[in-house]
Amino acid sequence: MSIHSNAIPETSKIREQTNLRPTDMTPPRKPQESGELEISLPMLVLLVAAVGLLIYGAVTFFGKKNGPDVTPKTPPDTLAAGLIDVTVSLDYITILKDTPKVNYIFIEISDFECPYCKVFSIGSGDGRPSTFAEIRARYIDSGIMKFGYAPYTAVPQHKPAVTNETVGFYCAAAQKKAAEYHEYVFSMTSANGLGIDKKGAERSAILGIAKKIGVNEAEFTACYDKRDIVAIDKVQEKINKEIKTPWGDKYGANYFGTPAFAVCKISADNPTTCVGKAYVGAWPYADMKNVLDTFLGADAPK
Repeated sequence: MSIHSNAIPETSKIREQTNLRPTDMTPPRKPQESGELEISLPMLVLLVAAVGLLIYGAVTFFGKKNGPDVTPKTPPDTLAAGLIDVTVSLDYITILKDTPKVNYIFIEISDFECPYCKVFSIGSGDGRPSTFAEIRARYIDSGIMKFGYAPYTAVPQHKPAVTNETVGFYCAAAQKKAAEYHEYVFSMTSANGLGIDKKGAERSAILGIAKKIGVNEAEFTACYDKRDIVAIDKVQEKINKEIKTPWGDKYGANYFGTPAFAVCKISADNPTTCVGKAYVGAWPYADMKNVLDTFLGADAPK
């Protein structure tokens, strides 16, 4: 799987005893002074034991019963072991390929500056098809699943490039060109914060995409200059709530990253939500295929 996650107590002065009889074997003692508590050795032993039991009981009660779970979390070794149950709100998912009357959705959650996301989307340049190309051919272009996308970043160092590219994505989506924009940016970005121009995806570079994907340039420019960052932040918050949190509770939030995916079915009771499974990492196509086929069951491609 590839993911972009320190006196000894003051000895009493023994006063000289001048009145001891030869048969008196009692050790000389310091006369007790006013306000001083005399504690015998047996009493001291009992007191220490009692305090120890109290401390042990407190640690046991509060640490095991009421304290947080401190069991170390580790990422799953296999894709199948890393599946979690999710309910995804569809209001923040942009559908890049729709098929009417199809209730299954394959959702990609990725960062335009994530190198593993780029490889998933367009391949590694070795001539082999990308994992997404194989998924698209078997499940999306065949009409079995819709394809949805949600921009998300877990790496602050990818900014400002990823922010600029995400702003542009929503402007392209407003003109129904989200799929073309998605493909273009992943094919052009140098990733890791360099952007599509190796300068952090400056304004001029983003605006230049408009002509390449065939959108109204004036509308795209006006939209980009508005920079609706609030909308982007809301998508980030929803992904954190619906996918990162449940995944992190099970495997550790530090291991959550991009790309992440969800395979789900639109709820018959609430068509604004999609119920299914989510996982993290750019796993090989064979692993993803197994998950998708298992989820689809009888509806999987023959």
